[in-house]
Amino acid sequence: MEKHSHDNSSHSDKPDSYDTVGSIATNIADGFTMVAVGDLILSRPLAKGHHPGFGDIVKVLHDADVTFGNMEMNIFDIRSFKGSPQAEYGGAFHVSLPEIGPDLKAMGFNIVSRANNHTLDWGLEGMRETSRVLDESG
Repeated sequence: MEKHSHDNSSHSDKPDSYDTVGSIATNIADGFTMVAVGDLILSRPLAKGHHPGFGDIVKVLHDADVTFGNMEMNIFDIRSFKGSPQAEYGGAFHVSLPEIGPDLKAMGFNIVSRANNHTLDWGLEGMRETSRVLDESG
C-alpha cells in the first residue's frame, strides 16, 4: 500500500495570478448609502405628517441611495377587496389603503421585503394586490 502525503499549505486551487482586489471590487460609487428599518405597519399615509421630528426622519430615508423596510402588512382597498383573511396565517391581519404605496415612495422607500409571516394574511389575492400597489408606486 502506497501512502500519499497531502500538504495543502503549499497548494492552492487559485492560480498565482488571482486578482484579489478585482474580485471584491464593485461598481458602487464611493459614498453609497443604505438605510434599513424594521417592520412597516402603517394604517394611514404619513409622508406629509406634522409630527415633531418626523420630517428629519423622512429626510434621512429620502436622502439614502437605497431605503429598505420590511412590509409587515398588505395594501388594498378593503371596500372593494374580493378576498378574505386566511385563518391559518393567524394573528393580526394588517391592511392599509392603496395610498400607502405612494406614501412609502414619497418617504424614500424604494425596496421592501415581503418575506414574512404576514404576506399571506389575506391570501393570494391580498398578496397580489399589495404587489400591484407597490409596483405602481415604484
